[in-house]
Amino acid sequence: MRQNISLLKQISRPVLPSATVLRQELLNVLNDVVYASSCYKLLLVCAPEGYGKTTLLADFMQRSGFPCCWYFLDQADTNKSKFISLFIASLRATLAHLPLLVQSLDSLVAQLCTSRDFPSCNPSLIDDPEGIIELLVGIMETHIEERFAIALCNYHEVNTTSFIKQFVERLLQHLPAQCLLIIESRSSPDLNLAPLLARREVFGLGSSALRFSPQEIEQLAHLQGLPTLRIQAFGEPTVFLQDQPIKRWRVSHAMSLCFFLLDHTYPVHKEQICAELWPEKDVSSGQALRTSIYYLRKILGEAAVISRSGFYELDLHNLYGDKFWYDVDNFKKAYKRAKEALRSEDDKTAYKHLIEASKLYRGDYLQSFYDNWCIERRHELRLAYIDTRHQLALISWRRKEIEECARHWQHLLALDPCLEEGHYGLMRCYLRQGKRGLALRQYQRCAATLQEEMEILPGPELQSLYKRLTEQSRLGT
Repeated sequence: MRQNISLLKQISRPVLPSATVLRQELLNVLNDVVYASSCYKLLLVCAPEGYGKTTLLADFMQRSGFPCCWYFLDQADTNKSKFISLFIASLRATLAHLPLLVQSLDSLVAQLCTSRDFPSCNPSLIDDPEGIIELLVGIMETHIEERFAIALCNYHEVNTTSFIKQFVERLLQHLPAQCLLIIESRSSPDLNLAPLLARREVFGLGSSALRFSPQEIEQLAHLQGLPTLRIQAFGEPTVFLQDQPIKRWRVSHAMSLCFFLLDHTYPVHKEQICAELWPEKDVSSGQALRTSIYYLRKILGEAAVISRSGFYELDLHNLYGDKFWYDVDNFKKAYKRAKEALRSEDDKTAYKHLIEASKLYRGDYLQSFYDNWCIERRHELRLAYIDTRHQLALISWRRKEIEECARHWQHLLALDPCLEEGHYGLMRCYLRQGKRGLALRQYQRCAATLQEEMEILPGPELQSLYKRLTEQSRLGT
C-alpha cells in the first residue's frame, strides 16, 4: 500500500506551495512555447536546486489548464520495468477523460507485462525501446487530438541510464506533433539533441533566466515569512536566525562547513572541502561532508547549499535576499568605499565608512577556529582593520581632533602592542595635549614591549622623538 502511494505521487501533478511568487515574465515565455508556437518538441528547464523549476512549471499548468502528464523520476526508475510502467501510468492518469486512449494503454500494459504485479515485464519487449515507442506513438496519434505535454522531472536522477537515454531520444524522433516533451533537471541531459537544435525544435530555460530577481526574493521572503539570517564571523563566530543564536548544529563540522563555503565566493569541489575540513580523514571524509551538508540544509534551508557535479556553493543572498546580513561582507564594503573616498581626498565620506567598518570588527575573524583554511583570511582582515584604525587616526589628526586621534591609536595598540607607529602617534597626541609625562611613559612602554616580545629597540623615529623629549625635560622647556 505504501509503495502504491509513493508511485502515485510520482505521476501526480505537484501541489503548489502556499507561498508562490507570481513570475509573470516566465509564465509568458512558457505560454509562447506551449501555445503560440507548435514548432517546439522539447522544453529544457535546467538549473541547480532552489531556482523554482518545478513550481514554475506547475504554476503554469495550473493557471493555463494545459494537460501535462507528470513523471517525477528517482534513482529507482533506472529499472526498465518501473520506468516504462510509470511512463504509461502518467499518460493514463492525466488523460483519463479519453476512454479509447485508456483502453489502448491498458492493452499495451497487458502486452508488456507477464503478470499484474509491478514491475514484472516481458523481457523480449521491455528491452526494445524502439518497439515500445512505436506502439506508444501510434496510440497517442490515434487517440489524442489536443495539444499536451509530458514532463520528466528530476531527470538528473536517471541521466546516465542508457535505456532511458535511448527511450527519450527515440521518443523525440517520433514525437507526435501535438505533444511537447518537458525535461526538468539540475544538469544538462546526456542526450543527442543536435538534430532538434538544427531544426530549432528545442527551447531552453537555464539558471540565468530562472534566477530570482531581488523583487521576487523580497516577495518570496514576505510570503514564506522567512526569518532574518545574521552571521557574525568577527570574534566568536555565531549564526542568528530570527535574532536567536543557533547553539545546536547537530554535528560540529556543519558550522565549519557553513563558514568555509561562506568564505568562498565560487563553487568548491568536494575533494578540496574534505582536504581542508577533514585533512586527517580518508574514506570517512566523504560521509562527513554529506552529513554536514544535510544538517546545514536542515538549519538554513534546502536551497542554501547548491550542489553541481561535485561542486558546492552557499547561496544565502539568493535565498534570504535583504534579510541576510554578514558582518564580513559589510566590513569589506565599508572599507572599500572608505579607500575610494581617501583616493578622492574626501575625508568626511572616508571617515563615515571607516567608522562603520571599525564597529563591525569585534575581534579576529573566526577567532575560535584553528583550521588552516581561515588563517590567511584572518590575517587579511586583520590588516584591513589595522589600516582602518590607522586612517581614522590620521583623519582625526588632520581635523585637530586629538582626543579622538589618541583613541584610535590606543585601539591599534590593543590589537598589536608592538606597532611602533601606534606608539609614535599616541606620543604625538599626548604632546599636543601638553601631557609630556604620558608621552615619555608611552615610549618606555614601547621599548619594554619590543624588548620582551622581539628583542629589538624602538626605531630611529621613535628614538629621535624620545631624545627631543628628554632634552627638553633636562632643559626645563
